[in-house]
Amino acid sequence: MSFMKKKQYISLYEASKNLKNKKWNSQFLVKKCLKNIFKKNFLLKNFSLLNKSVLSDAINSDRRRSMKRCLSPIDGIPISIKDIIITKNSKTTASSNILRNNSLTYNSTIVNKLKKCGAIIIGKTNMDEFAMGGGSTTGIWGVCKNSNNITKTTGGSSGGAANAITSNMCLGSIGTDTGGSVRLPSTFCNTVGLKPTYGRISRFGIIAFASSLDHVGVITKDVLSSAVLLQYISGYDSRDMTSSARKVDNYIVDINKNVSGTTVGIPIEYLDSAMNTNGQKTITTLIYFLKHNNIRIKYISLKKTEYALPVYYIIAMAEAMSNLSRYTGSLYGEKTINIKNNINNLSFLRGVYLGSEVKKRIMIGSYLLTSEHSHQYYYHSQKIRYKICQDVKSRLASVDFLITLTSPILPYNNFSQPNSLDLYLMDLYTVVPSLSGLPSISLNINNQKHSGIQIIGRPFCEKMLLNFANIIEKLL
Repeated sequence: MSFMKKKQYISLYEASKNLKNKKWNSQFLVKKCLKNIFKKNFLLKNFSLLNKSVLSDAINSDRRRSMKRCLSPIDGIPISIKDIIITKNSKTTASSNILRNNSLTYNSTIVNKLKKCGAIIIGKTNMDEFAMGGGSTTGIWGVCKNSNNITKTTGGSSGGAANAITSNMCLGSIGTDTGGSVRLPSTFCNTVGLKPTYGRISRFGIIAFASSLDHVGVITKDVLSSAVLLQYISGYDSRDMTSSARKVDNYIVDINKNVSGTTVGIPIEYLDSAMNTNGQKTITTLIYFLKHNNIRIKYISLKKTEYALPVYYIIAMAEAMSNLSRYTGSLYGEKTINIKNNINNLSFLRGVYLGSEVKKRIMIGSYLLTSEHSHQYYYHSQKIRYKICQDVKSRLASVDFLITLTSPILPYNNFSQPNSLDLYLMDLYTVVPSLSGLPSISLNINNQKHSGIQIIGRPFCEKMLLNFANIIEKLL
């Protein structure tokens, strides 16, 4: 068997075909991934926890295939999940000291779906604490280092998930995306990051950051692999009030369909001189490519999106404060010794067990939700959010897709991080699909020499989005 002979990687889609053709087996794939984890993880810090039963799971998968009882095309495929996704009788820490010993007695819907399909959950990936950060640097398991260049950031908060794909430690990763946490690491680590429509994938069993913005997303090496993985984790879940009952399309059928004649919109607000040189080169190259492949370009205006970044951070921090209020040491979080004074207990617990970034967002969120400020900031931001959503969706009525950069900057140095304001500006292009709940996918161009691109589609039109992204990926 050969795993990576001429290529530097093997995709989930290719692995699935080779398992079906009996060229490989699950044990072979799992052992190769484990070998890379044991060899590189001490340096890269991609994983926070490994699944102890991973080899026995692979043996069971191979036994099913030999008996012709394969559960799905991803049966036997090693997949990682972000350390914010709850697994039964196993630690889920969200990379925070306050949950270091957290173990619950149920599985998230995502984990149940993966197990039902026979996928091998190889372990949990490193992240920013409670998904709050932009470089996978604020968690307790160490700073993630980009396998393409260990001095550079992986992006965040799903940096470990994206970097695990690049490092050949797994073939697919499940992450969460609040304002770009799947798409930014994907563009920094040279992978494909897909954030589906809000409600397409159940959030039950996901530790919440900002409930109205949180999405579950997938990270793979190519678009075909993303389509395969998305197919088996999508669908309605009665335990998630925001889950959509809309029928799940077949994302694989027609994924190679000709996209000639498609119309894409490019927001003129994102074509200003503030964009870095690599970004300008990427957009110029992309426009040239699209025109020469009979794809129509339409320049559009998204004037209201200038408010998207402040609106996003006001809503995210307010909702984060609300969600984090449950970690008091009584039901969730580390238990405190002194039970006589609840206020002192809470102050001690959060002072000792929470990181600086999380504390900062709690304090800002608390300020935003005070009785004298909530209407001025939070409720007013929700109104602007609605107008941004209407603006974006009205433009998508006249074009098939919107295309922007994924990030205004390239991966920065881990040892000389930008200030907080610059870190927040990294989300400039990714927060619009998050606020409006629209599906979007990040693709890389020319192996990180240029910035990645983001393609935004209409609600619940992941099939169209994956088809278009797949053709673009092959032709770029």
